[in-house]
Amino acid sequence: MESAYAVMVSTVEHVRKISNEKSINAVIVKPDTYNDILGERNYNNQESINLICIIAIILMTAGDFSYERKCGMYVLSRTSKKRNITWINKTVKVALTAVVIWGISLAFNYTNEVSLYTFNNINAPVQSLITFAAFPLKVSIRGYMALCQIIRLIMFIVLGISFFMDYKRSVALSVVILLPHVLYILKVPFMYYLSVVIPVDFNRYYIRFAGGIGMFVMPVMMIISGLVIYIIALRKWRVS
Repeated sequence: MESAYAVMVSTVEHVRKISNEKSINAVIVKPDTYNDILGERNYNNQESINLICIIAIILMTAGDFSYERKCGMYVLSRTSKKRNITWINKTVKVALTAVVIWGISLAFNYTNEVSLYTFNNINAPVQSLITFAAFPLKVSIRGYMALCQIIRLIMFIVLGISFFMDYKRSVALSVVILLPHVLYILKVPFMYYLSVVIPVDFNRYYIRFAGGIGMFVMPVMMIISGLVIYIIALRKWRVS
């Protein structure tokens, strides 16, 4: 009872402080549900789901260009002057693939969480939760969870377009992408910072780095690398 009372007092004090300091209409939120969904207890589950999603994206997008070479579609595109249309179609195909995989995983997650938890005060400011007191955006808990999913989708799309290359390079990139995480699973701790699976979970990175600049390093590197590979592939497509 003393522990529950201490939690209640701490929560009330937190809400008063946040409301006064940040002009946010914070409210008292029972933290148990969100400590589970947004806390360490759910990390392994999210990590496994994201790993499966990334593998699925790799399998469905890698080597697509190699297949087109074998079928002579490069020549067809050049003679028919439909390079740009073909490229746009390929990009849309990869984006839709990522959206479908993301949507399936999101539906699975949502169904599982709804069956286990009751979301109390989900429209309250996310700063109402002590863990997110310093979160810079004025969004609700629902909005924060949606933001995490939007960032997750963007990362999936970026990973998908990274495979606009021939089969051998796609295989090499797959190893580069997956090996650090495999080593992390095998208890090589520093591989945590090189894994591309973990940064897909924005919430985990935000909590791990306490909202500091470190949380942006790996995600930004992934996005820049993906876009660079995409641009290089586009240039090769236009001149081949």
